[in-house]
Amino acid sequence: MKSFVVAAMLLVACALPANANDIYVYKGTDTNPVAELLNAERITFDANGMNVRLADGTVQTAAFADFDHFTFYKKEILGIQSLNAGAQDGVLFDGNRLTLTGASQVTVYSALGAQLYQEKLGGNTSTVSLDFLPKGIYIVKAVCNGKVLTRKISK
Repeated sequence: MKSFVVAAMLLVACALPANANDIYVYKGTDTNPVAELLNAERITFDANGMNVRLADGTVQTAAFADFDHFTFYKKEILGIQSLNAGAQDGVLFDGNRLTLTGASQVTVYSALGAQLYQEKLGGNTSTVSLDFLPKGIYIVKAVCNGKVLTRKISK
């Protein structure tokens, strides 16, 4: 059975574009990952396991014996600058969470324009979970350091 699951994972992972993504590796039914491979650029598999090349050029390996399954989150960088570069304004979306830098307010709309969520924020960096939203296209409007940023995200 494990061979079938690994083969299915190979097909799914190879079909996904791997550019600025996070991979979380799990063992059994534990909901805490045994490994977090952040900013993955490329996934390859060999007889021993999964090899992930990260954005910094390093390669991390997860042996098949050490994990049962993994999740793959595509990141979208929105806003004026990259958060990784210490941006003053910006919105990072990893597929489930919005991370906002310098934001005082965030509003999420459906693709049809219905307001689904609004929150006043404070501090330098705020994280907002969008786990409650089903897969789809959404519009995010954030006020970051006095500038209004409006972006489309897909979940």
